[in-house]
Amino acid sequence: MFKYLATAFTGLGVAGGTGVYLYPETLNYMGIQATDRGQDLTYTVKSEGDNETKQLTCKGKFGQYASLLLKADRQDWGLKAVLSCIYTDLRQDLTKYPLKETFENESLTCTKEGEMLVLKCTYKDKKIVLKTESSKSNEIVINLEKK
Repeated sequence: MFKYLATAFTGLGVAGGTGVYLYPETLNYMGIQATDRGQDLTYTVKSEGDNETKQLTCKGKFGQYASLLLKADRQDWGLKAVLSCIYTDLRQDLTKYPLKETFENESLTCTKEGEMLVLKCTYKDKKIVLKTESSKSNEIVINLEKK
C-alpha cells in the first residue's frame, strides 16, 4: 500500500514539475502570453512637444523582468541622463511609479502612456533630445537643451 502511494505522489510531483517548467512555453506556442518575465521588450521613448521617438529593446533574461533605469550622467557640464535596461525579480509599474531624475531643482520624468510600451519624457522649460549610440543598443541618452 505504501509503495503505491509513494509511486502516485512521485508521479504527481513529476507531472506538476514538468507542467510548471513548460507552462509559459506552451502558452506562448498557443499564442497566449502568460508573463513578460524573460521576454524581450521594446519600448518606444518620445519627448514632449517634438515628434522625436527612439526605440529601446531590452533583451530577455530567464526568470527576470526587463525593466528600465533612468540615471543622470554627470561626467560633463551638460544636462544629460541615460535610460537603460536592467533586470529585476519584480515587474516594474511605470504608470504608478514613473522614472525620475533631478536637474537644477526640476525633475526629468519618464511616464508610461496607456497600455502599450510607450514612455513620454518631460522636463520643464527645456527641450529634450533623444540620442542612441550605435555601440550601446540597450540605452538612450537624453539631453536637456534650451528651447
